[in-house]
Amino acid sequence: PDIKINNGGQELQIISSTVNDSGMYECLASNAAGNDQMIIDLRVWVPPSIDEANIVDNPRVVINRTVLLECPVDGVPPPTVEWQRNGEPLVIEKGTELLADGKHLQLTRVQVSHTARYTCIASNTAGQLTKNFDLEVLVPPTFIGQSRTEIIEVVQNRSAYLQCSTEGVPAPSIMWLKGSTPLLDFPYTNMREMGNGRRLELRNVQIEDEGTFTCRATNVAGQNDKQFRLKVHVPPRINGEREVMELSVIVRRPIRFECEATGQPQPSINWLKDGREISPEAFQNMRIADAGKVLQIISAQSGDTGSYTCSAENVAGRTNKRYSLQVHCKYFK
Repeated sequence: PDIKINNGGQELQIISSTVNDSGMYECLASNAAGNDQMIIDLRVWVPPSIDEANIVDNPRVVINRTVLLECPVDGVPPPTVEWQRNGEPLVIEKGTELLADGKHLQLTRVQVSHTARYTCIASNTAGQLTKNFDLEVLVPPTFIGQSRTEIIEVVQNRSAYLQCSTEGVPAPSIMWLKGSTPLLDFPYTNMREMGNGRRLELRNVQIEDEGTFTCRATNVAGQNDKQFRLKVHVPPRINGEREVMELSVIVRRPIRFECEATGQPQPSINWLKDGREISPEAFQNMRIADAGKVLQIISAQSGDTGSYTCSAENVAGRTNKRYSLQVHCKYFK
């Protein structure tokens, strides 16, 4: 050590003392008349210090996991350690535990409510040290109030909206996929993301747009998917529906009406005569066949003359095709 003796040996000066200078020092004085001595017990105090080599100032932990905040302080005499949460004394409750003589704070099954500033305060006779830890609890993405799979039904040529409301910490980013391919990889001119990606608008929907769309929410805590199954309904169409088909038959002869309807889902077909629904009970000489596509009159009578309507209907709409039947007597020319 850097030591000086001053004032004719009556003073011992230690410059820049360290803890190693602590110990027993003896002063001896003597002359012709005798001698005397004094023993001095020197204690060098060291203010608290902390090894920051492995310290994380802004720890982040996923919800329901365990986090350990380490405050490896040293000093002479050994410091006492206290903890604060947002400037208030830390309440030791279930899931909160102090370890290593209070130098470590362990939180188990952390929740969002644990997000806070935690302060380690180390004190001894020589001074005080504070160390802050800004803890953030991360929450993987979840979807708000919705099932993991939704079925979206839309009529052809109309618009559909896919709503993907998410929450998480930090706020998740959203990516949309059709099938397994991100929408950004396709030049879909009729699709538009809205509300920071949380809503997908599909305009002028066509049958080829049908399929599975995925809303993928991602943050540093994880990833979550929600699927939308888009079903496109196509209104019924009947070939020649805008024209009235003129038919004629000789009395007691058979005749058939054909009505080929397309649409999605496949339309159901009903037949009417003069506005009255045709049923086997009411029209015993008529038969409906081939899933409604064919109406047969087994033996035409004069009373069968009239207006017939093929009505095709599904969830997307309804359309009609009209027929006009004339039943002639046997000698009609």
